[in-house]
Amino acid sequence: MSFKSFIKIFKTKIPLIAMYVGIFLMISLINTQVGSNNKSTGYVNENIKVAVIDNDNSELSKGLTTFLKENMKAVDIIETEEGMEDALFERVAEYIVIIPRNYENDLMAGKNVSLESKKVPDAYSAVYAENLINQYMTTYKTYYVQYSSEKSIGEIINKTNDNMKSHINVEMNNNKDSGTNRIENNFNFGAYVILACIIWGVAEVLSTFFRKNIADRINVSPVSNTKKNLSLVCYSLFYMIIVYFINVIINIAIFRGEMINKINIMRLGNMLCLAMVAAGIGFLISTTIKSKGGRAAAINVVALGFSFISGAFVPIEYISDGVIKVAEFLPVYWYIKANRCISEMFESGIGSNMGELMECIGIQLLFFLAIVSVGMVIRKRYTRQITG
Repeated sequence: MSFKSFIKIFKTKIPLIAMYVGIFLMISLINTQVGSNNKSTGYVNENIKVAVIDNDNSELSKGLTTFLKENMKAVDIIETEEGMEDALFERVAEYIVIIPRNYENDLMAGKNVSLESKKVPDAYSAVYAENLINQYMTTYKTYYVQYSSEKSIGEIINKTNDNMKSHINVEMNNNKDSGTNRIENNFNFGAYVILACIIWGVAEVLSTFFRKNIADRINVSPVSNTKKNLSLVCYSLFYMIIVYFINVIINIAIFRGEMINKINIMRLGNMLCLAMVAAGIGFLISTTIKSKGGRAAAINVVALGFSFISGAFVPIEYISDGVIKVAEFLPVYWYIKANRCISEMFESGIGSNMGELMECIGIQLLFFLAIVSVGMVIRKRYTRQITG
């Protein structure tokens, strides 16, 4: 039962394996894209090109201009009608705000005045800039009504700027968290993909070794049963490594630079542990279930069932305590819990929750050893029955 024989059998299964792996990875890709579209839309303020034409030259207009320059990319344009149209057409500016003469005085007098603007049609950046300016002016007006009797215009502008800075910082943190959650959700859903791809592939390849004509030839060889079984486990891990690295490459292609950091390397390490468990389950199923239909049913139950009740599809907060108690006996639960620990490290620092993470990793590895041991015992007993 040489590695050469395994490769020979593996090659015959490549078209079928490639089809199944491709289907499951496509499901993962679709899930990632849906999650990306549903997440809170973030925009990097500094990328928005804004031009300010200040015809008022008052404290308020200067305060607004300074705020926009600090939080967006301020650009200079020719301050004529034609110059503004050219700037928008050539995307030199995406949003142009025009502060009219006597804007501050008219506003203080209670007149209904507004800022003028020109923008690139249907550009999200322009909508974002407009919303931010409107929010700034709304905040200023609120503070002016509240503090005009006791504070100067400059002090009210400073208070407005402080409020807006806090708002922008919270928004930026939410966008960062959204990106982090998107990656975490992708890894959680990846539990199903890893289980389905690896268990099915391992069971499909190893089942060939257990066909009667091939099994008889293997059983009469002078190699010990333990060595034979260890060879099968190694073949399972070889296939697991192939699928795992395909999944890693796809994740890097999807998330690009976001994947290359300590936190996501830890997530990939956690996924490797689950992949080992999946290889062990594939080995166990191949030794216990002889029919192809039976194997397919068992794989679906394991991949879908384990993933569903452990929090791969639904956030664990929405799962009842009773179901969670059952899930604690499954490896996927500890994989999901490890992902949670890693995400908390992102927020609190690498050192936090390290003990809990190591516990989750250790339990997954124990699952792998236990499942492989059971499979080897079953395989050994079966071989003894055949050989008499």
